[in-house]
Amino acid sequence: MGLQTDPFTVAQWRVDPERSVISPVDMTEPQAEIHLEPKVMDVLVFLAKHANHVVSREQLLDAVWARPYASDEGLTRAISVLRKQLQDDDKQHQLIKTVPKKGYMLQVERLPFESPVVSAAPLTTNRLRVGLMAVFVLLVVSMIFAGVWWWASSEASPQVSVNKSINLIVQPFSGMDDADNSQTIANVLSEQVLTQLAKLRGSRIPVIVSETSQRSTALITANQSFAISGSVTRGQQSIVINVHFSRYDSGEVIWSQAFESEEKDWPQLVNSVSRTVARFIQVSSESSLDMASLSVSEIQVLALLNQARSTRRAMDTDPVLSLINAAELLQRARSTYPQSGEVLSELAITYYRLSSYETSFQLPNLGEIYQQAKVEDGQSTSFQFLQALHYRRLRQYDLALEAFNNALAVRENDPEIRVVLGNMFRAQGKFEEALQQYRRATDANISYPLANFQQARLTSQMGQNGDAIRQLEYLVSMLPHYDIGRQLLTRLYFWQGQFDQAVMLMTEADNFEPWRYLMGDSQFALNQPERAIETYLANTNIESSEANYYRRAMVLLLQGQYHQAVDIAQMYAALNHSFEALYLHGRLLMLAGQFKAAKQVLAQALELTEDEASHQLGRKPYVMADLAWTEYQLGNDALAHRLARRLLERIKPFNRVGVSGYGVLDVIALTVLQQSAAAEQAFEQALADGWLCWHDVNYGGPHPALQQLQQSSRFSQWQNYIEESLSQQRKRLQLQSIYTP
Repeated sequence: MGLQTDPFTVAQWRVDPERSVISPVDMTEPQAEIHLEPKVMDVLVFLAKHANHVVSREQLLDAVWARPYASDEGLTRAISVLRKQLQDDDKQHQLIKTVPKKGYMLQVERLPFESPVVSAAPLTTNRLRVGLMAVFVLLVVSMIFAGVWWWASSEASPQVSVNKSINLIVQPFSGMDDADNSQTIANVLSEQVLTQLAKLRGSRIPVIVSETSQRSTALITANQSFAISGSVTRGQQSIVINVHFSRYDSGEVIWSQAFESEEKDWPQLVNSVSRTVARFIQVSSESSLDMASLSVSEIQVLALLNQARSTRRAMDTDPVLSLINAAELLQRARSTYPQSGEVLSELAITYYRLSSYETSFQLPNLGEIYQQAKVEDGQSTSFQFLQALHYRRLRQYDLALEAFNNALAVRENDPEIRVVLGNMFRAQGKFEEALQQYRRATDANISYPLANFQQARLTSQMGQNGDAIRQLEYLVSMLPHYDIGRQLLTRLYFWQGQFDQAVMLMTEADNFEPWRYLMGDSQFALNQPERAIETYLANTNIESSEANYYRRAMVLLLQGQYHQAVDIAQMYAALNHSFEALYLHGRLLMLAGQFKAAKQVLAQALELTEDEASHQLGRKPYVMADLAWTEYQLGNDALAHRLARRLLERIKPFNRVGVSGYGVLDVIALTVLQQSAAAEQAFEQALADGWLCWHDVNYGGPHPALQQLQQSSRFSQWQNYIEESLSQQRKRLQLQSIYTP
């Protein structure tokens, strides 16, 4: 690939590509030389040749591995090795910078090479034109607009093929002000759109690349032609990208949309817009609609429908917010196009999806809107999807599955439908079927992150926590702001006893406040009670009165002041007669030795727990464990044993750690049953499975039942293992300068 072979300098390091070694510039001992793997050296050389410019992951993969589908993991590992060997492994990465969603940049004061090197940065307008013509492609397909704005309304006959082919003409995006930065961003966007189009798998989409943003009669063919074009405008502190979809011959704009972000986040904005365009186009090859026969009004309806579908699947947004945005968009579309039954079906789909979440969004009567959509639509694929959601809500799973299959017969690659179907299978305990649907909904580009999230969650629940963690690490690396993925990854680290990894991930969050309690829990698990208390006490001015009661009770618990904690928890339960408040109050009464009162309150909390579905562990087993221990302390052995046996039966189908993991509930139950040998064996297995939460924030230390393990001859061995593991984690955090033990 023609990489540099002569030695050069990067910061304080001398790099010798031919020998594949690096060494300090002021090296006096040959032992100071560090040998790098050939591919790692190639990555360093490529970054050095483009120093102080952003290099995309794709450029590195193509240049170093010389194949378009090289392993992302190999590149990630190479960057990690370079940072470590170049001593650039602090949190800020001063030498090899990560540019979110863009790539990497070797940032140096002095360029490694004396001669000027062609930059890997955004291209100039002239170079862009050459690049565009180089990627000129012309493929033939039946339509484009259904691809550009997702699925078409007349999807009921997927076997019908249309002979009229429709071309997509991609015109260069242009900067609309005098700022050079605007045109630079426009150039990058044009290239990114083409790059994403080139990645489409099995695409039969006709794409013509225009050399100019002006219409040309030479590009107008006998086939119907549509154009994608747009502009970039720089505001005071923002970047606005306008995207237009139009008829190429007349220039008539069919649909347009503006995308905006803060100026500093323009790489993420460009990435989002280009991926959106590519996702739209991916589906066009599966459609059979004759776009040339549609009116502008009909195409505009399709545009709104598919914009709403795309909004439901927004990448960097909380799923609930995505659904709310889609609902508001479809409500406006319903007012503008009241004659469209499919708009109503899509609106109803969004309402049904929202009903699965706890939200303050005002939902209509779902049964009534379903019946209305059945009358006004009743035939489209959107209605088939709605019907599947309706039957699933009624738990008529056979009818729901039939409707899902009808929808997928037309939208085979629709990840949203597959994820919802996977959720239904998961709720039925059909994990393998659910996992198959999630896998078919995922791809390497994270087009629909909820699919990757659900796949990882189920993978963990099936006992494959290592695979789940790797899937989530990849998801978070691709979408750093996808909070639900980051939250699940953090909890998996915690459940696996990797508290240091959880802490490091939380410190990278944009907004620390939502992570405060989990950070405190992790610090306490690391046997850092003082730091946990500091974390719990921080930023209390933004809390509600209920949250303040909870925080105060937890701080007193961590300080070992059980009786004072009970008083605060009692006020919390009086103010909020919820499961969380009652369970906290009952648990603290148990820890304070007030077992009669604890029994009464824990029984009330148990009554408030709903019977969980067979595939979810829920909170009920934890209350059962504490109530069984309380009855045991009161001498009510028969009742305590009955609760303990019920608990063991309930947790039998589940794994110890991970999603729906039961931790050491079996150890507690076996202790109540006075089966000490079995309890010791279960505890030893828990340690082997990765459980390390001896310092449990919920009990201000180990659960009191676990204290019985001190009678075992192996207790000191277990204790040493736990404390040594925690000590190593604290040292790793200290090396990362996150905090000092």
